[in-house]
Amino acid sequence: MKNDDILAAIITFNPDIKQLCKNVQRIFSQVDYLVIYDNFSENINEIRNNLPPPNVCDIHIIQNEANIGLPINYNRAINLAIEKNCKWLLIMDQDTFVPDDLIEEYRKYMSLDKVAIICPQFWDINLTTKEEFIKKIPNEEFSYVDRCISSASLNNVDIAAEIGGFDEKMFIDWVDFDYCKNCIDHGYNILRANNCIIEHQIGNSRIVKFLWKKLICYNHPSVRKYYYFRNRVYYARKYHENIFMTAKCLLSNFIPLFYEENKFEKIRQALKGFFDGFKL
Repeated sequence: MKNDDILAAIITFNPDIKQLCKNVQRIFSQVDYLVIYDNFSENINEIRNNLPPPNVCDIHIIQNEANIGLPINYNRAINLAIEKNCKWLLIMDQDTFVPDDLIEEYRKYMSLDKVAIICPQFWDINLTTKEEFIKKIPNEEFSYVDRCISSASLNNVDIAAEIGGFDEKMFIDWVDFDYCKNCIDHGYNILRANNCIIEHQIGNSRIVKFLWKKLICYNHPSVRKYYYFRNRVYYARKYHENIFMTAKCLLSNFIPLFYEENKFEKIRQALKGFFDGFKL
């Protein structure tokens, strides 16, 4: 059963076609509109040729002339949702797998007051088994949280428009946490549906041990290291975050770079991003 008030937007950049198709198959039957914003993928023809035809599902592909990142596409999706009179926007990454009853679960909470975002439990399949992950899920049906990742998040369109959407300076990394912070600062809530679990991967993550602490190596490309550190500094300045909290976060993401391949280039990009964060 489709839901006339929900638009789904998937942002793609050189996606794995099989993963993307699996993603689309899970989503399109749960929503009324599905739009793919493509950031100038090299395999755009494969994307077009492997997705269901328009007569099967209302899917539209919009290809950008360059890789414009995430927040610009998110804001375009907000505007499109407004044009189509959709009250909710589902944001999806190209490699996130959601359950078949995602929207059915979310609908339980869509009428609650001041809910800006409904999000799922997020399981990084590289870091733990599903059994271990499930043990940590709260017994409560839902929880209010401070932040969530954007993928598989259901966003109230009216609230998104009211608070100005996503910060387009950020390109990628911390885009979602910045938006969450903006929602909370405006008096709205982020609700996590604890019985709803998505499979997602943040890079090719693995846990490493530094002295007595366990840290996560995400093994992202070097360009992601640049944006992470740039945006993390920008975020701290934007919200006047405590300097010790910022330093702790930056260090916990800088030290694992020494455990990654191409470490010197990633360290260089991280340092460049750190200093550029003071220029935004």
